[in-house]
Amino acid sequence: MTNLLSADWMRLRKSWLFWVTLALAALLTIPPFRAELSEAGRICDPSQGWAIDEALFQATMVHAMILAAFVPLFLGVDTHDGTIRNKLIAGHRRSGIYLSDLLVCLLSALCLAAVCAAAYALQAFATHGRIGMDLPHFARCVLASVCCVMGVVSLYVMLSLLISSRAYALLACIAVFFAMIFISGGLERALSQAEIARDVVDFVNGEPVWSEPYRNPAYVGGWKRAVLEWLVDFLPTGQGSMLSNMEAERVARFPLQSALFFLLTTGAGLLGFRKKELK
Repeated sequence: MTNLLSADWMRLRKSWLFWVTLALAALLTIPPFRAELSEAGRICDPSQGWAIDEALFQATMVHAMILAAFVPLFLGVDTHDGTIRNKLIAGHRRSGIYLSDLLVCLLSALCLAAVCAAAYALQAFATHGRIGMDLPHFARCVLASVCCVMGVVSLYVMLSLLISSRAYALLACIAVFFAMIFISGGLERALSQAEIARDVVDFVNGEPVWSEPYRNPAYVGGWKRAVLEWLVDFLPTGQGSMLSNMEAERVARFPLQSALFFLLTTGAGLLGFRKKELK
């Protein structure tokens, strides 16, 4: 497997797609950073330092979106050129080929994160930006963000190696990414319903008159709420959304759920790839 990793790493370093992806990721850090800087300028003096936390963790979902295109296009070269069959002929096992591709894609995701971190650091240094949260919480959020992206990568690798067509694999990865966004967004909306609600029944001199408080029938409580919260935390898009909006009260358990997501998708991918008929 060492030879496979060495060859895949060499191919990654020589891939124009990899370098274009890194450059794109660095450029995409600018809009959220500028938006947060503009907001900070309205509420404080940026020359005294301003918190870059919210802009920093918006990168999690950006990484997941970029990798949805990079992983199938990069891995699809092997299927398109017939390189996978050559690896099998050379005596490499299917599990070794799968894990080598997975590790190289994980390494590319870490390179992506490092480039974005460097881009944020340069912008923060130039604008007196600083980390607003305390160091332990910041470290937990960084770990959760990295684990979230690794879970997404494992899903994309599974789809890319099980779908022979590079174009179909690309469509599948993008479709699954947006489907997860739709599902996690719906779950978050259901969980955001307040337990006690009031309605506006009239206006007096332009001021609203509220009804008596009543129990909101749309509120989800009990074991159902616990299940929905677990599902949101399990989906990478749910984790990414809460991290980017700085609403990650349950951030401590994100890495464990990302690890479960990673193991399930990797296990399913290995089983499917062993049975796949390679053309």
